[in-house]
Order: sequence, then C-alpha cells, then structure tokens
Amino acid sequence: MIDIALDMIGLTKEDVVMVGDNYHTDILFGINGGIRTLHVNSGVHGPAFVQEQEKLPTYMVESLNEWKHEKKG
Repeated sequence: MIDIALDMIGLTKEDVVMVGDNYHTDILFGINGGIRTLHVNSGVHGPAFVQEQEKLPTYMVESLNEWKHEKKG
C-alpha cells in the first residue's frame, strides 16, 4: 500500500515519515512498509507502551508542535 501511494504522489520512502499515535496501526504500518515513523505520545499509546515493543518508531515526540521545533533547531 505504501509503494502504491508513493508512486501516485511521486515520492520515495526516504522522502516520507509515517506519523501517528496508534502503535498497532500507524507505526507498525510504517515500520513494515520500510519508512521512517514518528510516534506522537499524546494519543492512543503512550511512550511507556511503545518503548516495550519489539519494533520501535524512528522518532517519538510528545506533540507535533515538539517535532516542528526540533526540525527548525
């Protein structure tokens, strides 16, 4: 599914990041699809739950606002 979407919008896996707050759907979808992942801790699954998983997201932030500020710095 990721490959089809990327073909449609003309991007590569290196160009995108899967963002989500649900480890089981958003983050695993990105990990299994071979793209970077950004877990937002303020949603469905908190950081303690995510850190216990075998496969970890590439990045973790408390909010998208935090990601915005990190990328500028």
